[in-house]
Amino acid sequence: MELNDGTQRTLRSILTNVINMWIVFLAKNYVVDGIEQFELEDANFVPPRENDSEAARFDFSVHPSIGVAIRCQLKRFNYELGKPEPVDLTQESS
Repeated sequence: MELNDGTQRTLRSILTNVINMWIVFLAKNYVVDGIEQFELEDANFVPPRENDSEAARFDFSVHPSIGVAIRCQLKRFNYELGKPEPVDLTQESS
């Protein structure tokens, strides 16, 4: 995701930081105790999937009254390099 200041962050890192912020806040205010913060995983981590047919799903819905701009980039995991790479959808298939 591109942030307002132009930096790029993964949604995973943003959500992890928000959850950790709440864990710290709630612990400091004696609301919860003993909850460990989450470690930020490698950005190239590919979660295991039980069923490969679910790997390509991209289901979502948006309520018509909410303005939304959705940008996404399709990636394919390159096992030789050990990281995901963008898929070029502009090239014609032969």
